[in-house]
Amino acid sequence: MFLFQPNVDKLVAKRNVKALIKALRYTAPYVRRTAAEALGKLGDAKASEAAASYWISDEKWGKAIALGAPAVGPLSQVLADESQPYKRRQAAAQALRKIGGPQVVAPLIKVLAH
Repeated sequence: MFLFQPNVDKLVAKRNVKALIKALRYTAPYVRRTAAEALGKLGDAKASEAAASYWISDEKWGKAIALGAPAVGPLSQVLADESQPYKRRQAAAQALRKIGGPQVVAPLIKVLAH
């Protein structure tokens, strides 16, 4: 973890995806939120997937949906995890439907076939 509060702006300027992902685990909600927003804007696949995972864990479905394809993997994990509450799995399914496109078909089929 960070000894001092991370400077998200500097991390973005350096395109330090690894440190921004690490900042998602920081204790201050503001740091986590701004890191997730920055990761989503970087356009890097790993960064966008990390941002999607953060928004999903925080149940900010709209922000995850806005990321599009990078959110499919994390949403699929929630949907397939039978230990998740029904409402949470239902929200993941609805988010996948809103993202749409061929990339969501395989995860939905996998869950339905199970």
